[in-house]
Amino acid sequence: PEIARRVTEVAAALSIAHLLDRWPRQLSGGERQRVALARAIVREPEAFLMDEPLSNLDAALRLEMRGELKKLHERLKATFVYVTHDQAEALSLADEVGILAAGRLLQLAAPDVLYHWPASPAVATAVGDANFLDGTAQGLTATCELGTVPLAQPSEGPVRLLLRPEAVRLEVDAAGSARVVGREFLGPDQVLHVRLPSGAILRVRLPADQPLGPGAQVAVWPRGPLLAFPRSAADEAERI
Repeated sequence: PEIARRVTEVAAALSIAHLLDRWPRQLSGGERQRVALARAIVREPEAFLMDEPLSNLDAALRLEMRGELKKLHERLKATFVYVTHDQAEALSLADEVGILAAGRLLQLAAPDVLYHWPASPAVATAVGDANFLDGTAQGLTATCELGTVPLAQPSEGPVRLLLRPEAVRLEVDAAGSARVVGREFLGPDQVLHVRLPSGAILRVRLPADQPLGPGAQVAVWPRGPLLAFPRSAADEAERI
């Protein structure tokens, strides 16, 4: 009875109950991946080691399975070591995220800490979309192509400033020095590609109902204080 209960529960959770009477050769790649995941879950071990378990699933099922794995973790209270290249999976599932590159651990922290306080530009790009501007810092301000901007922490000398797309304020301004050169429609949101006078491109995330498109002249500035990485450290992180 215990075996039957576990098999039924896990098969239902992974949407494979209708596959239980099939042979492995009769399953698709995504179905085999779900079966492999179910075989691990049904044992209820003390720790799970998962290497991109959702990579072969379609987008809708991947989203559903992400929620099921979260519930499973909360129910079993087991340790999950989960490898993924999908930043959305990492940020939504984990209590702690470790960013690895070239065999080095760049940062280990809670998802919100990684996103808002990355240790380097490499970490910032690993857990979200990011713009970077070169500037010169003096205390709690820095000068860059956008003018004088506030900093989240004191810094001095040449720096690389992190500007998330959702942290950019943008207004239509016929006299503005920046111009929209591209647009990505993402459903409720849009990402505008904005060219600055230097030729640098900023990605700006806005609600999709704002009628802006290529050719619009705009003014841009940050919504709040920016993170500054010492230029030498930023260059070193990029070489990793």
